[in-house]
Amino acid sequence: MDSEHWEILEDDFMEEEIDSSSDNLVEFHGFDTNESYDLMADFAEHVEDEKLKQELQEALNRKKPFRNFKKCLESSSGAFRDEWFSYIQYRHELLVREQIERLMAEDTAGIGER
Repeated sequence: MDSEHWEILEDDFMEEEIDSSSDNLVEFHGFDTNESYDLMADFAEHVEDEKLKQELQEALNRKKPFRNFKKCLESSSGAFRDEWFSYIQYRHELLVREQIERLMAEDTAGIGER
C-alpha cells in the first residue's frame, strides 16, 4: 500500500473495518520470553567477533539478560546491531510463515471433514 492510502485510513474507520470483519482475522503470536532468550543465545553463538561473542554470552548469563544483551549490542559497532535486527526480523518472518502454514493445513483438513 502506498503512503497516501495509509493517510486516508483514520482510527475510527479502522476500528469499524476490524469489527465488521473480525471473523476473517487471524492473530499471530510472537516469541515468548524463553524463545526470545534462545534467539539471543543463538545469535551470540554465531557472532564472528570473539570479543563481542563472549560479551554477549556473559550478558545473557547475568541478571537482566535482555537489558544486558541490548547494552552490549548498543556499545558494539553499528554493523552488529544491524546484523541483530536482520536476524530477528528473519526469525519473526519464519515464525509467521510457520503459523500461516499451520493455519492453512488446519483449514485444508477442515474442508476434507465436511
